[in-house]
Amino acid sequence: MINTARLFTDERDYVKSAIARKGYDVSTVDRLIDVLSVVKGKRTALDNMRRQRNEQQSDQSIPVEEKRALRDEIAGVEKELAALDAEASDLLYDVPNLPDDGAPDGADESGNVIVETCGEDHYHCQAENP
Repeated sequence: MINTARLFTDERDYVKSAIARKGYDVSTVDRLIDVLSVVKGKRTALDNMRRQRNEQQSDQSIPVEEKRALRDEIAGVEKELAALDAEASDLLYDVPNLPDDGAPDGADESGNVIVETCGEDHYHCQAENP
């Protein structure tokens, strides 16, 4: 699984090009970046609403209806955030690991170079000359 922090740095283009080398659609990465950005904003808003709720609990001058409205709003944002977290998790599982810089391009092992072969006797392997 890729480190999502790399998607929000100057390494974003490297990650996208490495994934493209494997033959995967980079639009999944773009969608993941969008979802993670929304999640970050929702988490910040939720934290602020919770802070506001905690401050209101001790203030008797605030009407109960206003406190209930804030509680209901918090519950709604928590549901949205849960759905976004699930989508981000699904997208993250769809994004492949980054290939090694020395790995050949391609979606599967068909582009790999044979470095060593072993016959019937697995104790005596020979390195092939590329």
